[in-house]
Amino acid sequence: MQNILTVIKATSLFAGLEDNEIKELYTSLRMYPQKFKAGAYIQHIEDTYQCLGLVLSGKVHMISEDIWGNRNLIAEFGQGQFYGESHSLTGTPMFFDIVAAEESELLFINILKCIVLARQAGAAPQKLLGNLFENMLHKKLSYMRKSDILSRRTIREKLSAYLSNEARSRSALIFTIPYNRQQLADYLAVDRSALSKELAKMQKEGILKFCHNKFELIPVQEGKQEE
Repeated sequence: MQNILTVIKATSLFAGLEDNEIKELYTSLRMYPQKFKAGAYIQHIEDTYQCLGLVLSGKVHMISEDIWGNRNLIAEFGQGQFYGESHSLTGTPMFFDIVAAEESELLFINILKCIVLARQAGAAPQKLLGNLFENMLHKKLSYMRKSDILSRRTIREKLSAYLSNEARSRSALIFTIPYNRQQLADYLAVDRSALSKELAKMQKEGILKFCHNKFELIPVQEGKQEE
């Protein structure tokens, strides 16, 4: 319990909550931890549930997979991040599969129970819901950015939009992305080999440099000067 408390205290979902409030919520919301091996399916498409999943350790992927096994990476969740709040609040069946990208431990939280307690003027549940809704707004913005990226027609346009967003969010032209080449291809919904060829072309043209998942973007003016 103490290890779990240490992790969740540092998350945005439990921001502003005291230790005694978190312990109270742990019991009243029937939270429970569960471990998953790499590659294990945590939730399947069409599943319905009342709990959101908070990542205590490891990393999980939200994926869309067709009957031929082709995957599209929708989102990635690392330590302190969570998923499933909209589906658990509305009772809507899950649109995607949730898979452990590596050995992971999750904490499941009955968020519907939290609403009931908040209506009874519970201070801790109200704080938790306030944090939840703020996080949901940030997620919506993130999904809007991805929608913009996927709306681009060519692989280069998708890559340029994605890498530009990463650079802006970090205020740096040199950065490391959280995906390997296959995961990036899944995220952009493109073929891996075609993605690798486009990256090689962009590097040859002098507009970026990369090594594995580390990138350096070179502004047009700087690239022209080097030529």
